[in-house]
This record gives sequence, C-alpha cells and structure tokens, in this order.
Amino acid sequence: MAATASDARPVASPMIAVVAPEPISPASPAILVATAVVLTAFAITFGALMLGLAIAFGLGGRDAAKILLEEQMRAKKEREADAAPHL
Repeated sequence: MAATASDARPVASPMIAVVAPEPISPASPAILVATAVVLTAFAITFGALMLGLAIAFGLGGRDAAKILLEEQMRAKKEREADAAPHL
C-alpha cells in the first residue's frame, strides 16, 4: 500500500533543535566572502572620504580659528588687567 498525502501525520516535538547553518549551494561560501570584500571596500572608501573632508575643513578653517583664538586671548588679557573683576 502506497502512502498518500492524506496519510501523512504531522510530526511535533517539544524539543528545540539547534541547526548549524549549512551552505545552500557550493557557491554560498564565495557569496559570503564577496559580501565581506564589498563591505570592507565600502568602509575603506567611506573612511578615506571622511578623512579628506576633515582635513579640508581643518585647513579651510585655519583663519576662522586664528581669529577666534585671538579674540579669546584678548578677552583673557583684559580680564587679567582688571584689578578687581568681582567688584
């Protein structure tokens, strides 16, 4: 007697099985390596871009930083020149 779909019984177990991920196809490990290469390349490119922007911003802001520091030094000297700033 051949088994049919209506003869199938559901199999249920109260235990939870931990299944190790197995490759779906022989190319699966290659896909994982390719993903890692793409993510690494993106991280390096993004880091280089951010470093370039930081250097450009720093070099471009030298004059503004110089003016800001000069104003702070001038204000500090004025405060020190005042004999009794608390009065």
